[in-house]
Amino acid sequence: MQQHIRYQKIMNLLNRKIREMKRDLQEVNKLPIKDSKRKIAANMQDIMKTLEEKVKIYVQSKKQEDLRSACRELEILQPSFSLNYNEIRYDSGLETLNNVLVEMERDLVEVSKKTLLSTQERRAAYLQNIYDQLSNAVEQFARSHEHVDFKRALTEIKRLKPEFVLNYNALTSG
Repeated sequence: MQQHIRYQKIMNLLNRKIREMKRDLQEVNKLPIKDSKRKIAANMQDIMKTLEEKVKIYVQSKKQEDLRSACRELEILQPSFSLNYNEIRYDSGLETLNNVLVEMERDLVEVSKKTLLSTQERRAAYLQNIYDQLSNAVEQFARSHEHVDFKRALTEIKRLKPEFVLNYNALTSG
């Protein structure tokens, strides 16, 4: 009985990991992937198929060695899957963040071409400050490739972009 419970826990863990990986793969499949990353995405699909086959074999046979084999495959292939996922998400995330910065930079160039009053110059300097903060956050992500830095940059954009747009609109409307 105790051994059955232990194997059930292992099977639950295995199924949970596979569900997480499937979710990640679905996310990758929704992204516009460049040619250079298509092989990586295909590799992720192959890893998924291999793991699903191993689990299917265990479910049909109920043999402990088949469960161990599925767990070993997960242990071997999951790190590669995660690295591939991070590589694809990194490019997509960096592109998203950079698009926001490019848009803001265009707005800053437009503001710099205007003749501004002293109060407007302070507002323009504030826009530049916001841009610099966001640029630093994006650069940190570009250097680290860490998901936490991506989330931090995204949070900063969500927090500061509305303020940027509000000040930009105030400068350009009057």
